[in-house]
Amino acid sequence: NIAAGKKFGIPLRGTHSHAFVSSFT
Repeated sequence: NIAAGKKFGIPLRGTHSHAFVSSFT
């Protein structure tokens, strides 16, 4: 999830990153 966040250029943390990535997966 962290790697995916970096690809989007957006700093993600904890459940926020999981929810954000899940929305795009």
